[in-house]
Amino acid sequence: MAIAALEEQAEAAVDEAAIPVHLDPQLAPRRRDATYRFRLLTPAQQATYMLREMPAGLRGAPAIDWASVPTKAAIYLFFGRGLQDPCRWQLLLGAGVLGTDGLEPATIVVAVACAKGVPVALQAQFGEQAARTVAASQWAAFWSGPSAHGGPLRRGQSLLVAV
Repeated sequence: MAIAALEEQAEAAVDEAAIPVHLDPQLAPRRRDATYRFRLLTPAQQATYMLREMPAGLRGAPAIDWASVPTKAAIYLFFGRGLQDPCRWQLLLGAGVLGTDGLEPATIVVAVACAKGVPVALQAQFGEQAARTVAASQWAAFWSGPSAHGGPLRRGQSLLVAV
């Protein structure tokens, strides 16, 4: 009887969000191995990994369910080309907000893929500091003329379609 109680106590003490050492992406020798390990984690463990790796200011974002960030988007931002993206943390926050709001994972992945191109297009059209200092008139010119985002934005058209 005492053994059964100890076993129950031990099971209750196991943190479901804890990342086992053999699955910790941070300990993987190569990026490909890290990606594979990340895919094997549960959503709660993936959220734990993201919280551990993100800046403290982002960790404090209120009411974000980090477990709702799609695996594909997280892999891009933590192990893929997104590592070099200057807007990496903003994209992660956007994915967290969209996931918390209940959007489908595929929709979030598309939103992240589209959003990452906007700063690049702004820099190409208006210069290096464009993403930080775009005036209202520049936004109007950006969305009205043909560019890398696919042309003018029409009333009722989705941002995702235009980008």
